[in-house]
Amino acid sequence: MIYSYIILSLVLPATLTASPARLDRLSNGLNIVLVENHSVPMIAANIVIHAGSRDESWHAWGAAHFLEHLLFNGTRNRTQEQIYDEFDRLGAYRNAHTGSNFTDFMLLTEAGKFQAGLPILADMVFNSTLPVHKFEKERGIVMEEIAKSLTESDNPGRLFKEALFGQTPLAREVLGTVESIARLERDSVLAFYRAWYAPNNALLFVTGDFSADTMTAWLDNLLKVYPPRELPLHPKLAAPDLTELAGLGLVERPMDVEKRHLFIALKAPAPRSPDFPALMMLSRLLDKRLEANLPAGVGGGTNFILDPDVNLFQISASAPKDGISAMDLVERVDRELKKLAEQPVEAAEIARVARQYKSDLVFNSERLHYFGILYSQYWALVGWDCFASWEDRLGKLTQTELRATAQKWLLSPDRFVMAVEPAIPKDTAQAVVGAGVFHKEFLPYGGEVIVRNDPSARVFAVHILLKDRWQWDNRLKTPGAVDLLHRALAEQLSSGQPLGACSEELGANIKTADDPKIPFDDYYTSPEYSFVRLEILPERWQDGVRLLADLLTAPATDKILTVARERVKTAKFASERSPAGAGAARLRNIYFSGQGTSAPVYGDVSKLTAADLEKLRRFYFHPANMIISVAGPTEAKQVVDVVKNVFYIVFTKSTSSSDWPWTPPPATCEEVYRDTLALGKPQGAVVMGKILFGISPSERAALTVANAYLSERMSAVLRESRGLAYALGSSVSMWKRSEDIAGWWELSISTRPENLATAEAGIRELLTELQTHNFTSPEVEKLASAVAGRILMRDMSRIGQAYSLGVGELYWQNPNNRSDLLQALNDIQPEAVQSAARKYLTETGLTTVIVK
Repeated sequence: MIYSYIILSLVLPATLTASPARLDRLSNGLNIVLVENHSVPMIAANIVIHAGSRDESWHAWGAAHFLEHLLFNGTRNRTQEQIYDEFDRLGAYRNAHTGSNFTDFMLLTEAGKFQAGLPILADMVFNSTLPVHKFEKERGIVMEEIAKSLTESDNPGRLFKEALFGQTPLAREVLGTVESIARLERDSVLAFYRAWYAPNNALLFVTGDFSADTMTAWLDNLLKVYPPRELPLHPKLAAPDLTELAGLGLVERPMDVEKRHLFIALKAPAPRSPDFPALMMLSRLLDKRLEANLPAGVGGGTNFILDPDVNLFQISASAPKDGISAMDLVERVDRELKKLAEQPVEAAEIARVARQYKSDLVFNSERLHYFGILYSQYWALVGWDCFASWEDRLGKLTQTELRATAQKWLLSPDRFVMAVEPAIPKDTAQAVVGAGVFHKEFLPYGGEVIVRNDPSARVFAVHILLKDRWQWDNRLKTPGAVDLLHRALAEQLSSGQPLGACSEELGANIKTADDPKIPFDDYYTSPEYSFVRLEILPERWQDGVRLLADLLTAPATDKILTVARERVKTAKFASERSPAGAGAARLRNIYFSGQGTSAPVYGDVSKLTAADLEKLRRFYFHPANMIISVAGPTEAKQVVDVVKNVFYIVFTKSTSSSDWPWTPPPATCEEVYRDTLALGKPQGAVVMGKILFGISPSERAALTVANAYLSERMSAVLRESRGLAYALGSSVSMWKRSEDIAGWWELSISTRPENLATAEAGIRELLTELQTHNFTSPEVEKLASAVAGRILMRDMSRIGQAYSLGVGELYWQNPNNRSDLLQALNDIQPEAVQSAARKYLTETGLTTVIVK
C-alpha cells in the first residue's frame, strides 16, 4: 500500500541547540527536522535512509555500502561529472556513511547556496540510475576502502561480533569483504535501492542559518516530485541467547594482535525505554571508573550495540600481552559494576555527567556537518523526538534510579564474555566564518594572545599552539617525548585533581593530543607544533582559562607516566598502519633529514622517566613558546587581561629555553629520485613529492587551485574511472619565509600491491596532461569555490577558528591568513592558474617512494 500524508508539525523545546527543533512530515511521507542556528552563515543537511547492512541478504553482503558509493555516479538528470561539477561550483561539502540500520548522505553549503545544493543531493538519493559503465570502477574503489580498513586496524572486535551474532547480518562488516564485493551483482544493489530508497523511509535533518517558517513549504514543493511507495518489511533479527552464551564461561580466541582484548556483552533496554537514559549515564560513569581504577597500561570503555531488534551494552578492555590475564580483567570490571549497583553515585557527579552531555551536544552542533555524522544513527533508530529528550532526562536522574538501573542491567548473569589473545608476534619489518577584526597582543613574559570576538558565538574556544615540537624531542634525544608529555596532561591537574572530573564539572571539552583513530575531527598531528584545546560554554570561560593554566603546570608522576606510555603506544601503532603515511615519512626524510618536516611524532619513550617529563614540561610549556588563540563571544581586551594574569603562574613554573640550548642539524636534500619501502600489508602506496621554491604571494591562490584541479583529476581518472583507489590526492603545503613563499608538494595513492605499477603510471599520465591543459574561467571558478568551501567548513566551529588563528600566525605571521586566501580565490584568473601549474606541478625533480 502507498500511504498519503499531510504535513504535520511539532515544535520541540530548545535544549539541543539555541533554537527549538521543528518536526514536520511532508506530503510524500518524508520526516524532516529543522533546527535554526544563526551563529554561522551556513546550512547542513542530512538525508538519513532507514536501511543499512542489517537489511542485506548474505548474497548481497556489502550492497548497502556499495550503494552509498554508487549514488554519486549519476541520476536521470545528471551525470557523475555534472554532480561533482555543480557541488564544486557551490563550494559544497558532501559525503556519506553507512551503518547497520541506516545510510546517511550529508551536504554543507553557505546559506545562500543551500537552495541550489539540496536539489542535487535529493536527485542523487532518490533519482539515481546506478550507471552500468560506472559499476566496475566503483567496485574497485570499495575494494580499496576495504583494503585500507584491513591495513589500518587489527579489528579484534570482528571476532567478538562473529561469535556473538553468529550468521545474522550484525556479525558482518558493514563494508563487506573483498570477496563479497567481487561477487556482488549490479542487479542485487539495484534491488536494494528500489526497495528502501523512498522518501517515506527517510528523515531529512536541516540545521543552520535559515527560517523554519519558510523552509518547510520550500522543502515540500522541492521534494514532492519523489513519491512514496510501499516498503518491504525489515528482516527480523534474532538477539543472541546470552543465557546459553554465559554457560560457555570465558571464551578465548587467538588473533594476530598487539594486546589482549576483553569484550563483555550484556542485555540493554531499547533506546525508547525509560531505563535507557540511566544506562547512558552509567555508561559514562563506568568509563571514568575504568579509566581511574584499572591498572596502569590497561584501557577500558563502553558502548551500545543498538538495532531495531537487538539492544546490547558492551564493555571493552585491553591490556599488554605480558600484563594481567583476561580473567583478572573480568574480575576488575565486575568490581566496578558491583560498585555502581551498590554504592550511590553522588548527586554532584550525576550533575557533572549530565552537564558534560549537554556541552558535547552544543560543541558538536557548531560543526554542522559533524553533528549529523555523530548522531544520524540515533535519528534512524529512534527518531529526533526521543533523541532530543535524552538531554532533559539525563538531567533529572536520581541516585535511586541509577542504582536500580545498574542492578537490573549491569549485574545480570546472562552475558557473553570473550578474550582475543595475541597469537603470533607482529611483523615489524568569501570571508572566514565569524572573521571580522582580531586582536593580537604579546604577553610581557613572552608568547602572544590572539582573540577573535563574535557576540553571537555560543562556545568559547581556546587553542594553545606550542612551537617546535621536533626540536624539544631532539633536546631529550627521544622522538615522541612531547607527545608523551601531552598524553600525561590528560590525567590530572597540578592540584592533583583528575582532569576528567574537573572538565566534567565545568561542562568543558579538553583535548591534549590527537586521536589517530578518528579520521574526521580536523585535529592534525604535526612535528612542528603540538596543541592543547578547550571548548567551554561562555558563562564559565574564565574557569576554563584557569583550568588550562593549572593543567600546564601539573607534574607527571610515575603512575601517570605508565598510563601515558600506553596511550603513545596505541597512537604510534595506529599511525604506522597507513602505507601512504609510511611512504610520506620516507619521502620527507629524503628531503628534510634532521628537520621538523621529517621528524617523527611518535617513538620509543619507554626509557623516559617522570623527571625527564618534568624537565621537558618546564621548558616546553613556557609562555614564550606559545601562541594562545581564542574565538568566542567575549570582548578581546577582557580575554587578554585574564590570560595575562592567569598564565603568569605558568611563567613562574617554567624556565627559559636559553638554559637548555640545542643546535639544529644542517638542512639536507639528497638527490634520491626513487626509493622502495616494504611493509607487507594488504595495501601498498605510491607517494611522490618535491620542494617548491620562490613562490610569490600573488601565485599562492593560483597554485592552490592548480593543485585542486590535479587532485580532482586523480580522483576522476584513477578512482572513479579505473577503480584503483579509495584514498588518493595531491596536496601543496605553503608557508611564508621572508618575502617569498616555500612549498611542499606531495601526491599519494593507496592501492593493492597488484595495482602499484598501474597507479604510478596513471599519476605520471595526469602530470603530463596537466602541462598542456588550458584552464577556463568557469572551471577556475568551480575549483576556487570548492577550495573555499573546505576552508569555510574547517573554520565553522569556534575551536576551528581558534586553530586557524594560531596556525596562521605560526606559518604566515598573519592570523587572518585563511581570510586572505579566500579573498584571493575570489579574484583568481585562468591564466594565473595555468602559469602556476606549468611552473611548479611538473615531474622534474619529483621523488617517488613505492610502498609494497
